[in-house]
Amino acid sequence: MGIEDFFKGIFDVKKIPTKVFLVVFIAGTFMFYAPQKFATIQFKEESDLKIYAYITYLICTGIFIVNCITVIVTHTNNYLLNRRLKKEYKKLIHNLDNYERSVLREFYLYQKNTLDFPYDDNIIKGLVDKKVLYFASLFGSSIMPNGRNSTFKINRYLKNIISKENDLGLVNNPNKEQQGFILQNRPH
Repeated sequence: MGIEDFFKGIFDVKKIPTKVFLVVFIAGTFMFYAPQKFATIQFKEESDLKIYAYITYLICTGIFIVNCITVIVTHTNNYLLNRRLKKEYKKLIHNLDNYERSVLREFYLYQKNTLDFPYDDNIIKGLVDKKVLYFASLFGSSIMPNGRNSTFKINRYLKNIISKENDLGLVNNPNKEQQGFILQNRPH
């Protein structure tokens, strides 16, 4: 460990928890701005310690405020991004044709997270291109085809958004007509 790493570690503010800055902010505010009868620590007017304590207080207050703003901006951006993605995924699900819906329906009929499909099928290729289906990796990032088939899984964000009834036509207790529709519209 070199001297550069030592100084980098000392001045890396991200490693210090925000709670420490909060405690210094609260204690400093109480110490410097509370009425004298409530403050337990008294500084002499000509004391250098008061100046150093005040500088530390100002720096910690600034870092605390920046951390708070960063957290608020990050959460706001994540919220807006999730809303946008959910809207795009709803639109994507709405635009799927009946063949693509039938492939997705299979995951719910079998109640499985992964299923084997022929990887050279046009419908499967289209769903992979649209990022609806992904290859389920067996070993690291490699894709292990099993004959003509490979294992696929549904995009986890889409899985949370898909409505079995509205998007795929699945109901809990289907009547004969609904059962016939599902049986006739199964993928090859």
